[in-house]
Amino acid sequence: MIYLILVFAGLHLLAFRTVSSENEFFHGNSEPSWIKTGASLAVTILGASAVFGTITLGYLFGIYGIIWIVAGAAGLAVLSLFIGYIKYDGRTFLSSKSGYSVFRYINSLVILSAWTLIIAVQLQVCCALISPYTGSSFFSTVLILITVGTYTVLGGHGSVVKSDIFQLGFMIVAVGMGLILVSKSSGGLEIAGKFNELTEKYSFIAFIPVMFSYLIGPDIHSRLLPLKHSTDRRKAIYFSILLIIPFSVAFALIGWYASNAGVIASPEKIPFILVSMVPESFRWIAVLGLLAALISSIDTTLFTALSISVNQFEIFSFNRRKFFFIFIICIFSGYFSLSKIDIISMMMSAYNIYIGVAGVGIMLFLLGILPEKEWVSSTAITISLVLFIYLKTTGVQFFYLFSMIPSVVIYGVYFIYAKSGKFSQR
Repeated sequence: MIYLILVFAGLHLLAFRTVSSENEFFHGNSEPSWIKTGASLAVTILGASAVFGTITLGYLFGIYGIIWIVAGAAGLAVLSLFIGYIKYDGRTFLSSKSGYSVFRYINSLVILSAWTLIIAVQLQVCCALISPYTGSSFFSTVLILITVGTYTVLGGHGSVVKSDIFQLGFMIVAVGMGLILVSKSSGGLEIAGKFNELTEKYSFIAFIPVMFSYLIGPDIHSRLLPLKHSTDRRKAIYFSILLIIPFSVAFALIGWYASNAGVIASPEKIPFILVSMVPESFRWIAVLGLLAALISSIDTTLFTALSISVNQFEIFSFNRRKFFFIFIICIFSGYFSLSKIDIISMMMSAYNIYIGVAGVGIMLFLLGILPEKEWVSSTAITISLVLFIYLKTTGVQFFYLFSMIPSVVIYGVYFIYAKSGKFSQR
């Protein structure tokens, strides 16, 4: 199996192509079709965070585990309504040519830290899947980071999209086969009490950051940005929703079947347990399918964090910035992955940081209605950041929602005064 894993990882390097310009690194060498973009978007969403968030929730709460991806699909549906109003400006959705320097610097740091945590989650699950075959979590982490880091930093957006299409085929085969085989290895499904168990452990408010992150998530917008027309962007969103909904049901059912088979495991061990429930002759397909889902999410998350950092922090030449930030992201994500922090907690922390600190300002920025006066945005995001840290450390429930209040109030007051003529608006 280890040789098969090494070959599969190596095949991803075929997605790599040297970019000839900075713009090609950010957008690819041509405008993709809405079908390819929608498929890439779906694969990105169905990567490690959503797949194993849904499988884990399915394992714990049965079919109601679909709430993770359903919340995300709701965010995408809302995004489709506003996509015609969104103003993409430059090489990333946070263009370095748009003013608002303090606002953009803090947002870039928030995205860099949050998406590094998400990569760590993805790596941790990936290592739990393949480490029994490679013999070492450290080796597995290094293998995935070197593979994904290489084609991402050298090939940019085009390489990531190309690898997504390659991974989608493996995922479809593996999920279909896995659902059939895992269901045969378990007994019936017991639904009683599952909804109550879910609501006792998680308030539905806890999934608001998930929905909001799909609405304003930088990885979502990095996929849509190369499409020039809002109609194509909307089609890509609808196509991705059409793909992810049946997958979410399948993932929840797989986790549910594993639970009803009497398997007891910590969340990060569930992928390997699922593989062990598949007959040995088919096990390699399950491993490669799950590995494809993981890598599809890792490369997108890595490219998002890398592209925003490279575009925003112009401290070296372009190529030096690429290799500097890929090194920083890989080191920290690898460290957090090997630290064995609970994956659900780490994922929720990442989404909470992004939504609680950056959410309101990013939404206004995308809609092109961020106040022209930079001090307004700088003050709002700075206060939200300080309040977020304070409420998080003091253990206040729903701290991420409370930390949004200063931004809502500051922007609200500004727009009221601007409408009354007290401030000049753009």
